[in-house]
Amino acid sequence: LHVLFAVDQLLDSEEYMENFGYNTVPYQRRRVLPGRPQGETPFNIKSPRYNEYYRAVLGFPQIIWQTQVRSYVPQDKKAKAGDPSLYMGMARDLSPQGNTIPRISALNIDYESLVPYRAQESPQKELAQAKS
Repeated sequence: LHVLFAVDQLLDSEEYMENFGYNTVPYQRRRVLPGRPQGETPFNIKSPRYNEYYRAVLGFPQIIWQTQVRSYVPQDKKAKAGDPSLYMGMARDLSPQGNTIPRISALNIDYESLVPYRAQESPQKELAQAKS
């Protein structure tokens, strides 16, 4: 209840209406300090680790030079997904022989050794055990 009252007071204040009005969504603005017309200095600018001393200690900016010149293709000239020019590389990667299916005759398979209970006991013994 107290929070709603505080929010209503904020929205009805003259400062809020002057800065945002009825039709502007509130946004974060830079804070203007009384003695400084440019406002508050952002943290990343006033942070001491990036002044000249630290840049010299850390050794940046670094200049990286490559002895080999690589070819450059602009972004709009690069082939995009689905471009037919990309299919040739994909086709080269495919195996031309495919998968060979082994040919096995059904007469050459020993079914009794593959099924454990049939290889150990005969069907007559199983029926006798089931009846008793």
